[in-house]
Amino acid sequence: MLPQVLATIQSSTEGARRARAMSLYGATAGLAMVAGQILGGVLVSADVAGTGWRSVFLVNVPVVVLGLLLTARAVPET
Repeated sequence: MLPQVLATIQSSTEGARRARAMSLYGATAGLAMVAGQILGGVLVSADVAGTGWRSVFLVNVPVVVLGLLLTARAVPET
């Protein structure tokens, strides 16, 4: 997804707005890398419903639904 996100930012923004979008993207990616490892470890240790390490895949469902609801109308056709 990385190339698609960066291409969308490049094609839909210009100047200072593009710089802000790229910096927000970089900050979000950096925080996600750290938070993902911590939350993954917490989920594996918690052993939700006896699923062990498989519970880490359940995190994707609400994140994707929220992302689709927030950005479905905001992303221009590129």
